[in-house]
Amino acid sequence: MYTAVSNGLQQQAIAYSTDGGITFQKDRHNPVITTLDLPSNANSSDFRDPKVFKHEDMYYVIIGGKTNGVGQLLLYKSIDLTYFEYVGELLNNNNPDEAGYYRLTGGIYECPDFFILDGKRILIASPMRLPKDGHDYENLHSVVYMTGNLDYETGAFTQDGFQELDGGFDFYAAQVAKHPDGRTIMIAWMQMWDRTMPTQVDGWAGAFTLPRELSYVNGHLYQAPVREIKNYRENHITESNVHLVSNMPTSIDGVSGNKIELELEIDLGTSNTVSIDLLKGSENSTRITYDKSASALIFDRSQSGRQIRGQEANLNTRTTTIEPVNNKLKLHIFIDVSSVEIFVNDGYKTLTSVVFPNSDDLDITFMATGGNALITTLNKYDIIVK
Repeated sequence: MYTAVSNGLQQQAIAYSTDGGITFQKDRHNPVITTLDLPSNANSSDFRDPKVFKHEDMYYVIIGGKTNGVGQLLLYKSIDLTYFEYVGELLNNNNPDEAGYYRLTGGIYECPDFFILDGKRILIASPMRLPKDGHDYENLHSVVYMTGNLDYETGAFTQDGFQELDGGFDFYAAQVAKHPDGRTIMIAWMQMWDRTMPTQVDGWAGAFTLPRELSYVNGHLYQAPVREIKNYRENHITESNVHLVSNMPTSIDGVSGNKIELELEIDLGTSNTVSIDLLKGSENSTRITYDKSASALIFDRSQSGRQIRGQEANLNTRTTTIEPVNNKLKLHIFIDVSSVEIFVNDGYKTLTSVVFPNSDDLDITFMATGGNALITTLNKYDIIVK
């Protein structure tokens, strides 16, 4: 199912494949959801990104919309994926609930999705231009997730709060799929609208994130790199009890590269901060810093290489708040030439960002400030796709 655009109108259409997704044929009934199927308060020029799911014997589709200049999500249903009936609004930012969770400015909620995970009903969407809230929503456009309950008769989604899904620069339009083995897998677009894109000169923009396995534990959505990535590991290097003396950059033999996986646990010791410089060379360095006093992990791409410009107030850093566990921090980092994906404390938080070094800088260094720290365990792998 996809959005068909003509003469400024956005409508929903169906295409089928009988050869495993190699070729498609458009349905003769297209468009199957037209602007005539919109509620009276919806904008016909912002009506896009259908996501289909099945409940009992009925197909449902969530579609992003806009009403009175702010985000709206609409629900439709069909028994045959040809004739659709409007059910109602899942979300309308003009009508905040008692806790004020809908009281958000901003445009259309793009790329919505709904799924059930570990017994929780979860709605995700990519709202445009949410107001900055502390370290959250520093990008012009974000991805949020909400837990709650969906009324299949009225379309109303009663939520109990929402959170930003990734704290990095470049994470948008996240979508999930159910794996045959039961896992819920999420992939997002690793880029951001309304910024300069250095790869434009090469004729492309953006990539997919690593597929991520989702789990919902103790009221929080966790993300972990899909386990199949282990099949591509080579050249394993492991270290333990690496001392970081205050203000002394430390290198570890064999720990470098720009297509690698890095797992480490850091005992923060007496330090104020612990930083890791990735993709480091004579011209560039991408820095990850944990600030213990602020309980914050900071991603800094100000010296990463080619500069990326946009409309945000902060072009250099992204920050996510996270507490250490027993004074320890776990980081799982993937570097793939022009991207860095960080999973913190088993995926409790993530930061995803693109970087464009000016040269093939491969060095990695570690440093503590204000006191000493200890890398208790470290594993490094080259990721080789043959």
